[in-house]
Amino acid sequence: MPGTAADTVNDSAFNMVVTRFVVTPYGPLGFRLAARASFQPRMPVEPDVTGMTIELDDASGVALFSASVPADMFEANYARTRFLYVPDAPPTMPLGGLISLTVTTGGPSVVVTAKAIVPTEALPTVALAGGPVARAQAASKFAWTIRWGGRCVTNPVHCRPRKKCPPQ
Repeated sequence: MPGTAADTVNDSAFNMVVTRFVVTPYGPLGFRLAARASFQPRMPVEPDVTGMTIELDDASGVALFSASVPADMFEANYARTRFLYVPDAPPTMPLGGLISLTVTTGGPSVVVTAKAIVPTEALPTVALAGGPVARAQAASKFAWTIRWGGRCVTNPVHCRPRKKCPPQ
């Protein structure tokens, strides 16, 4: 979604481009989230110093799902341009959690790739939670928020009951 301004805290506005945002069923109790976004921050992004949190927020800004990685859990490559988090054990239901979080900072943009298991109850509509599509009144609206240190970037993602969530 090129050209869409993202909201930021403690920084000048910049663009966050969501290039992938897909929610697929993962057993009876959850969904698998695969998401990728890029943005151009004014200040360096060093998740191994600040930690990082990803959130799915509803249209009103309430966090539906949040997963945080402490700074010491990221592994950086030698050049400090790729930061990777993979938990020791896969996330379990009913709480869900991150499968992996990768932050690449080697170019003009920061690229964040997140894979997670999201609990069914975190999603705002019955259709997205695996119930009858007829019970979903309208499409759901999410905002994907990435936080590090005292900064964050967010961008709305439009999600339809067909379980795939393309950028808005």
